[in-house]
Amino acid sequence: MSALSGQFGLDLTDTLPKEAVDRLGTTPTSWGYIIGNQPDGVSTLRFALARFFGTILFLSGLTLGLLPEGGAATGMIAMKLGGMVMFMLFGGVLLWAGRQRPGTECHVDLHNNVLRLGGRDITGAFKMSDMLRFSDIHSVFLYREPKGKKAAYLYLRLDETIAVEVAHGDLERMESLRQRLSYDLTRGIH
Repeated sequence: MSALSGQFGLDLTDTLPKEAVDRLGTTPTSWGYIIGNQPDGVSTLRFALARFFGTILFLSGLTLGLLPEGGAATGMIAMKLGGMVMFMLFGGVLLWAGRQRPGTECHVDLHNNVLRLGGRDITGAFKMSDMLRFSDIHSVFLYREPKGKKAAYLYLRLDETIAVEVAHGDLERMESLRQRLSYDLTRGIH
């Protein structure tokens, strides 16, 4: 298996607007398409606001705990400790939620016959973790949920023991995406 890691100076920002997402949930680009969830401006703003207000609340709770209490009664100390714990806990939860990344993405580059795997950082920029040549991928398969559930997971098999999850969603969409990806991968191998 040959998986390359790192930044290669590729311009990955030329995606089309959010309205260009097709029925499979992929976003077409000038070099191929993107499988996965790209954050829009609203979710990026939401993550930034959660980090900002989480930091403010956490520091407020910390400051509340460091204030001198002087000759305060025991009831006042309990209220101060309760407020400190509440502010720090709520601020910590907001900080944690603001750092959550939207998920993994798979960039299918039809010009260079490679798949770029990675995710979005907290600023919304794509960070590549692996790059696979089409020839390194042995097969594309679906893992279906047990009886009655219509969820499915799309995997790339790299060798006998290694598989990488690319996307998940409802069964019909994942089956169509599997067919498209299988076609593109075999078309790129000559």
